[in-house]
Amino acid sequence: MGILKELEKTLQSLIDAQKELEQIKKEQQAQSRELFELKRQLAEVSVLPKWIPTSKACEILGIKKSDTLKGYAKRGLVEMRLGHDHRNYFLRDQVMELPEKLFELQNQKQ
Repeated sequence: MGILKELEKTLQSLIDAQKELEQIKKEQQAQSRELFELKRQLAEVSVLPKWIPTSKACEILGIKKSDTLKGYAKRGLVEMRLGHDHRNYFLRDQVMELPEKLFELQNQKQ
């Protein structure tokens, strides 16, 4: 009877390991998709001018409202300038670094 219990425990351990492996595979697939998207964005960004309009900056960051981006500029997280066409422009490199800055700020608060 002791051997049967040991085999059941071993089987359950294998089942749990299989579930964990499946979860890891799902996470890896999600990370692969995210990496692919980031590489695509990087390729796209490398051809952008130094100053990019609000609409492009929002698109890159996945922000729906331009007021959010303007708020980041007011907080000094990204530089914003008014262009000759009376539209707001943001420094491309700072836009690309913004998610990391926001992540660091979030971690400082915790």
